[in-house]
Amino acid sequence: MGAVDLLLVVMAIIAAAAGRRLTSLARASGWLGIVLGVVLATHMVTLALGRFGIGDPRQPLYLRVLGLATGALLGRKVGHAIGAWPAAEAASRHAEGAYRRAAWSERALRPLAAVVTVGCVAWLVGPAVSARGAWPASLSHNSIVLAALDWLAPDAPLVASPQSGTKAWTAWAVDFAAQLPAGPIPLLARPSDGLDHRVRSATVVVRHEACGGGSKSATGFVAAPDLVVTNAHVVAGSRLANAAIVVILNSTERHRGRVVAFDADNDLAVIRVEDLAVDPLPLAERSEHDQTGWIYGHPSNGPLQVRSFRAGTEVAAPVPDIYSTETLTRLVVPLRADLDHGYSGSALVSTDGLVIGVTFAISSAEHSLALAVPMPAVHSVLRQAIATGVNGPATNTGHCPATENR
Repeated sequence: MGAVDLLLVVMAIIAAAAGRRLTSLARASGWLGIVLGVVLATHMVTLALGRFGIGDPRQPLYLRVLGLATGALLGRKVGHAIGAWPAAEAASRHAEGAYRRAAWSERALRPLAAVVTVGCVAWLVGPAVSARGAWPASLSHNSIVLAALDWLAPDAPLVASPQSGTKAWTAWAVDFAAQLPAGPIPLLARPSDGLDHRVRSATVVVRHEACGGGSKSATGFVAAPDLVVTNAHVVAGSRLANAAIVVILNSTERHRGRVVAFDADNDLAVIRVEDLAVDPLPLAERSEHDQTGWIYGHPSNGPLQVRSFRAGTEVAAPVPDIYSTETLTRLVVPLRADLDHGYSGSALVSTDGLVIGVTFAISSAEHSLALAVPMPAVHSVLRQAIATGVNGPATNTGHCPATENR
């Protein structure tokens, strides 16, 4: 148990003792209603903003605040009404047993409401405090309570999560002119309904606790039964390897996962998720020059979006590693695509429905230029993951990556 857990336990004990002094069950349940109203409003506003295509579900801020205020007000009204009901019922019956039951309910729910309120405060402010710098982040590093709240509760409403957006480069000594496709970004019609549904169903959000505090999100896709492929820089340095990786399907369905294969050189990682009832996307052996298709991703931690791409020729290029400490020469696929941060780990889906690469970087100098990991590296890391077996342990994800241009 860390210092933060000890502090929260002490606060919960003090709150429970203070809660016993609340004068009525209606008041206690009113406070509990506020807490539950805020949690429910957070979830509903996120779904609503995503449903209407507002890019980052944490924005605009005034809608978030309005939703929380409405949830708190309605929650208090409902909670107060529920809390007042036992006493009113007992009074109407003039029954001694009913009075005793009402008194027991008050003694139990008053401290419970106070403790839940402490948990709600920790849920709301925990990510913001830990994101303030190394000292607060180190205090919350091993907090069991905060990790449990991050898993059980929706994202804190007013704290923007750091993204693990697609890596950017500014001055790589690489000339991709000969390998780039001849044409511009293609204006493709939307995929067929069947292909679109299949890719959407297999595209996920990968989230874990960031090295500096808060949570970190990017994109991944189901590439084999119970196996999700993403970029290594997305999960590098993730702590609590057996519990911190969360894979989110269809914006709401959360699954716990663990990294079972990690290739820092090729910027690939594979996450095993138990009982992930999703059909994997079919994989090509490798990409072809001038191949076109779609990229499904979650830019800016927002709802799933689809962008067109045109692939160039695989080329051996010197590119920085995920820690930005050395330059490695490896195969990459240059692309013409209009991508934003958040497309890390997205699958390149060709027009014939095959995955032909995994995005990992965008150019900050030329917005329509991006890079992808070629399929031989994807097949290699998948073979490593499959070899670990269904019950294989989590693998080491290295230290925290560089934070510049991510």
